[in-house]
Amino acid sequence: MPEAGGFLVGYKDYRSGNISIDGLSHPYLLDVRSRCRFKIKDPKHKFFLFNAKARKSFYMGVWHTHPQAIPIPSSIDWKDWQETLMMDKTACKYVFFLIAGIESARVWVGDLTSKQIIEIAECEKEGDLYKEVK
Repeated sequence: MPEAGGFLVGYKDYRSGNISIDGLSHPYLLDVRSRCRFKIKDPKHKFFLFNAKARKSFYMGVWHTHPQAIPIPSSIDWKDWQETLMMDKTACKYVFFLIAGIESARVWVGDLTSKQIIEIAECEKEGDLYKEVK
């Protein structure tokens, strides 16, 4: 299967400060796709962002797949992410980078102020509540 990818959209709740990712675009016909590469090229992604904005959901980052069980960012990914930190703006001060592998997905977040990128993970749960990270 060729790689897939697209944009992530969401919002920052002005009351709680929580960030939600609530949608994504999917590959379209004019995107560049191969076994180990994906590039957003189709103008339909921009139309997707326009429609999301009408629903108060805004650009928050990008996602793509890797043909690995547990995805590892390539040097191309890191270079693209660094460029994204220099050029893009989101609905908050962060930009999200998700890579879906065959068995699991991983997420990195870039801080648009400090230009640092770190991997994030779901917090451990205790019952239905998430434990505080210390």
